Amino acid sequence: MAASKKPSKPKTPPKSGASKAKQPELDAALFDALQEMLSEGRLGDLFDEPDTPQELIEEIAALEADESRGLFEDLVDALSDMRIEANSGNRQARQEVRELLSWLEQRIEQPDLGGSKLVMVAQAFGAANLALGPSLQAAITRQLQEGSDGEDVGGRSLETLLEDLADEMDGDPLEHFDALSHIAHYLSEEAKWEIAAKLASNQDPRLREMTLGFLLTADDRTAGVICDALVASTEQNPPESRLVSRLALVRALVLPDRAQRIDSVLAALRPHVVPSPPERAVKLTTVLASVPDGAGATTIAASAKGRPSQTITLLIKTGLGIVEISDLEGITGQRLKMLFAQSDIRAHPASQSHVATRLAAAVAENWEGGTPVPPLLVRFMELLELSTLPANDFEPEVLFDEILSGVLLDVSSLENQRTALQKLQDEGTLVETWFEANDEIDALLSKIRSRDKRLEALLTSYLPTRRWFWIRQCAWTAGILREQKGRDGKLAVWVAVLGKQLCSTRPLAESPLMQAVAEGTIKAFMLQ
Repeated sequence: MAASKKPSKPKTPPKSGASKAKQPELDAALFDALQEMLSEGRLGDLFDEPDTPQELIEEIAALEADESRGLFEDLVDALSDMRIEANSGNRQARQEVRELLSWLEQRIEQPDLGGSKLVMVAQAFGAANLALGPSLQAAITRQLQEGSDGEDVGGRSLETLLEDLADEMDGDPLEHFDALSHIAHYLSEEAKWEIAAKLASNQDPRLREMTLGFLLTADDRTAGVICDALVASTEQNPPESRLVSRLALVRALVLPDRAQRIDSVLAALRPHVVPSPPERAVKLTTVLASVPDGAGATTIAASAKGRPSQTITLLIKTGLGIVEISDLEGITGQRLKMLFAQSDIRAHPASQSHVATRLAAAVAENWEGGTPVPPLLVRFMELLELSTLPANDFEPEVLFDEILSGVLLDVSSLENQRTALQKLQDEGTLVETWFEANDEIDALLSKIRSRDKRLEALLTSYLPTRRWFWIRQCAWTAGILREQKGRDGKLAVWVAVLGKQLCSTRPLAESPLMQAVAEGTIKAFMLQ
């Protein structure tokens, strides 16, 4: 297969008066592109199925190391697509992920996928947020360390690696942290500490700033190495003001013991601060938050006006925390709203208070579940002008009571519960994805043939273990809706009615919402 990236398919222009006026130009451009592809024998690329991750990894193995880098983004895209499908409840996609990991565990034993190629594959999995699993991680670690004895990374010395990072870096250092962390994950502890110390004491302020990512994602020993190196190199390399202000934001995102350590670093750095180079001014224009889908996924996005425009989006999953964050430079607030609409994601304007509360709960889930807090969250907080996060003391039932205060409605009434559910179902996209889909559901329902027995099993066996998840699902939905005006604001009351009922000890079979979730779960299972 050719290593060149396949051309993207032409997009159909919108049917508007302005686009009709430009149609001859578009037709001519498309014709020229097709002529070029025909002359180069690439017309068939338009009809090819996208390469699978296995096919792309085989191509990487067959190419020289430098040439294989051109396939990195293709592999990230393929892995991201696979992850999204698997997380959306697609049973076949989940099986494909298992098969990929099993195949890769065997494939990395072959020498043509070693060194820098193996590092790149590991980086691609990290960039796509697709977990490798403990056994595969251990196998990759072993392969890298056997090939380098911890002294180099994919054939490059640590000094060369840092030089390359500095040379390739443009824009915000935190954006480049992932590239380093995906490599560091597979190094020996000693090599990781050496990288951390060299970064924190480096003369290049951008590399020192990159170490802030380790304070959010690394173990206590590595974090301690960074803190010591930052303090020790203060006089030789005076800290810039942005490093210090960002370190203060990092402090708000870590556990208490690490926060205390950072306090001592801040105290040592502040007397030696020098001004950072001036940055382009931006003005926050748009903050949007989506209602959670059935998997508990919420997207929060902030857009700022400037040159160029800045937009940062983050994905939160209930129970996991912040699982993905992206910097979309050049995307305006208006374009952001269009992207949400085109993706059928129900998003609403969100207050700073709502976002801060949501972030505090999400960061706590990151630490509880062992999911690293993404360093780019610091940039997101800067965009929203958040100097810290509130205490993680959000109580769903308190929110429900606040929303229902003064509402003349018997929340315990089954009739009102059914009315509330119908109001939400009439909104279409609001709760249509509220069902469960995972391997545990597949195993449970595949043993039962009767629809009624499946409903009973879900309502008495599986869903009771998920009661807290669905309480929070209602709480985050009601929380963003209550800030809206008109019809959307009134919907918050009906969500609170359903959420309040779940806070009781009544059986889930008495909850119209959980009955609907169970029915949606069975329907999704049958459609696969």
